Amino acid sequence: MVVGNRQDSAVSDVMSNCKSCYKEIYLGEEYRDIDGDYIHDETDCIQQYVLAHSTRKIAGE
Repeated sequence: MVVGNRQDSAVSDVMSNCKSCYKEIYLGEEYRDIDGDYIHDETDCIQQYVLAHSTRKIAGE
């Protein structure tokens, strides 16, 4: 027996939002925890996050 609306958005499988692409991370989905920031375990999200949170330097300069 289901009480209430099955489509109720208050009951969700969303664990958090990706701090790189800002899309939802769902329960059971693989993700990376980088200093408390949750990132999709996908190359694009990881690369985008690293570029946004680091400083590019040139060796010797």
